[in-house]
Amino acid sequence: MGWLSTGFVRAAIPARGWLLHAAACLVFSLQFVGIAFAIRAQGNRPVVVGAVLTAVVAVGCETAQAWCGLVWSVTSLSLPLAATPVAQWAAWITPLGVAGVLYWVNFLAMPDRRAKSVWGRWFGPITAACIGATAWFGGMLIASEKDVAPLPFSAMLVQPHLCYEEDVTWRPWIELDRLTRASLDRDGPVDLIVWPESCLSVSPLDDATGDIGSGARDFEHRLTVADFEATLRPRYETNCLVGVAMWRQAVETRYGLQVPTIRRYNCGCLISRSGQIACYEKQVLVPFKEGLPAWLDGTEMRGRIIRLFRLEPGLSPGNRYRTLSFRDQRGREKTIAVSICYEAFLFWLPQYRKREDVDAIVHLVYDGGWRDHREVIERQILACRYRAIETGRWNLVCSTWSGTTMIDPAGRIVRQLPPEAGVLRGNSVDRLVISN
Repeated sequence: MGWLSTGFVRAAIPARGWLLHAAACLVFSLQFVGIAFAIRAQGNRPVVVGAVLTAVVAVGCETAQAWCGLVWSVTSLSLPLAATPVAQWAAWITPLGVAGVLYWVNFLAMPDRRAKSVWGRWFGPITAACIGATAWFGGMLIASEKDVAPLPFSAMLVQPHLCYEEDVTWRPWIELDRLTRASLDRDGPVDLIVWPESCLSVSPLDDATGDIGSGARDFEHRLTVADFEATLRPRYETNCLVGVAMWRQAVETRYGLQVPTIRRYNCGCLISRSGQIACYEKQVLVPFKEGLPAWLDGTEMRGRIIRLFRLEPGLSPGNRYRTLSFRDQRGREKTIAVSICYEAFLFWLPQYRKREDVDAIVHLVYDGGWRDHREVIERQILACRYRAIETGRWNLVCSTWSGTTMIDPAGRIVRQLPPEAGVLRGNSVDRLVISN
């Protein structure tokens, strides 16, 4: 089942992707082994008791998968429920709790054929129906009591509908600039312009001061953060959030020696109207694609895996979390939490803690690698709907290929761009505009 539904894993790895895919499926299958052992261990216990214990084991397996960092985004049973009222319970019991309820209902739905009476035989399915109905209608009640305010600032999410190709120079900023200027000319200014992940050239970052180094300002060939601030931000006359890989010099210990090195970070950079620049560094990297899980990151193991799969996990995880602030057109300060790509699936990250000082969560996504597997971005949007429910904040998803979306604090998709180049705008009076 895992092999048939997760073919995109092979597409993500340049060499021997089938081997990594098989390994991921084996990890996925361990959950079924755990469930089988749990059922076997129940003995002659009633189905109602056994269902609870088995659901606990199933959720424990999901937790272990998430901790290993391998297949969480693929196997979380709660994700499909994001479009239902049951997802509203995530604000209280987390998505793992929602998955536990679904496991519980499914395990209870089996009639107890050992029972002698009709009531005893069907007590489990009847209980499952009652629990499911309670979860469904209870979620509707929770949603009805939420006070969904408009987006606290006006935003423009720009989707270039491009994907990286090795034989074509990657310059998405040209299309992004065209779409942005056309929207500003047609529909007027906004408080925040958002460009997706990896939309600029690799840029230098001075760790000591937080200042961005200056670039060549050659718009046709490269565009660093400094170039953006010097050439494009003055044209837009507003705050801009862009996704970009950044590098800084560092020193690491190898064989007892201090060796200078360059570290790269996947960042979301906020260039404010005043020209100040603040960056959030991605905390959790995509396993194998951007970096190895911590338990596989030993020196010898790392070298073997990189050679085997011909990987280039050249990114480092950020070592600090920060929110980003800007002032809207009326001079009021607004604060956003930034999430980059894979982080949208990980509900335990600091971005998703309930904070009164965060006005919205912005997800920067590069999904061009999944252009033939649209189900991947759709599952990510499901995850972002959970993040909206849990935090009670607007979640804005800006992607490179498809799926740019605005999600309200109740987890409802307010508007979503189709898989084509376009702009999605939302403002503080809840007026939404799509521009193509």
